Amino acid sequence: MTTARADPARDASRRCTRRGGLPIIPSRSMTSRVLALCVVAAVLLATAGEARASDPPAPGIDGRFGRVMPEWDYAPGDDWSLTRRIGGRGAKISWDFLNDTVSDSWWTMSAPARWGWRDWLLVGAAAGATTGLIFLVDEPLRDAARDNPRFWEFGENIRWVGQGGALIGLTGGLLLSGIVLDRPKDLDTVKLLLESALIGHGYGLAMKYTAGRYRPRTGSDARTFDPFSGNVSLPSGEALNVFLLAGVMTSQYPNWPVRILSYGVAGAVGAGRIALDAHWGSDIFVSAVIGIAVSKTIVKLNRSRAQDREAKRRLELKGAATPSLRKKKGRHFFSATARSVRWTYQF
Repeated sequence: MTTARADPARDASRRCTRRGGLPIIPSRSMTSRVLALCVVAAVLLATAGEARASDPPAPGIDGRFGRVMPEWDYAPGDDWSLTRRIGGRGAKISWDFLNDTVSDSWWTMSAPARWGWRDWLLVGAAAGATTGLIFLVDEPLRDAARDNPRFWEFGENIRWVGQGGALIGLTGGLLLSGIVLDRPKDLDTVKLLLESALIGHGYGLAMKYTAGRYRPRTGSDARTFDPFSGNVSLPSGEALNVFLLAGVMTSQYPNWPVRILSYGVAGAVGAGRIALDAHWGSDIFVSAVIGIAVSKTIVKLNRSRAQDREAKRRLELKGAATPSLRKKKGRHFFSATARSVRWTYQF
């Protein structure tokens, strides 16, 4: 009885043969090449996003600090215990976060009705670039990236960052520094990170199930789409996650070390998804476009809301506000304890 022994040369030849019988030669530097490609694309997208972020802040949605739902004022009584004060303050923060998220979701969904020629030009350019990647780059890039053990290991090792490691680490660190070191900007960044993640992933999931694109590991070509089929390759959720975080961090801390680190990590996570044969290159590109666009818009809306509130407060203090602003309106007061929740409306 004879035992067949593996032939390394023959196995390598099999691994290096792609669809159609054309051979490809895996290179030890393939990891660095794909990483460089993804990072360069991330930097280019980031530059466009930073240019749009430098535009003047958008006005409020409805003239009342840009919120769809009514605001609640936190007004603790003099006789309130520490528990009631903490509970009421927590309820106020939670309501404001929900209110801002709903308002900003509505604003971003209705944004196409307010777009100008430059916005439509950017959307058309992104759509054209995505189409070009699908037809010209996706399959060659996939064939070159697979069958490289080092690149596969890189994808496995960095995947935890996109799966939530970056979000947990950033929010936890910023929350701690904001509370311990009394840094309001860090606490504001935590709020922006969470809001951008919720809204951005909402759009990502909607596109995933609508497009119905097959993952490369299924054996389908890059042009196979079957809407509402349950195939969810476009866009990449993990790449979208890190690009959303990168967009917020570079807006809140606009310096080159933060930009290089943020977009470098985002590009590396995108390259890792290509390495694991989980996504096409165009999936990563679309994730970057959505992540940067949504995060920059959320930051701009929140800044606009804060500026509107501060401007109206100054006008009221000076007595120069319009009659509609000086008019006493009904106010919402909210408090919560371990046993009860109270909502008061004062006319």
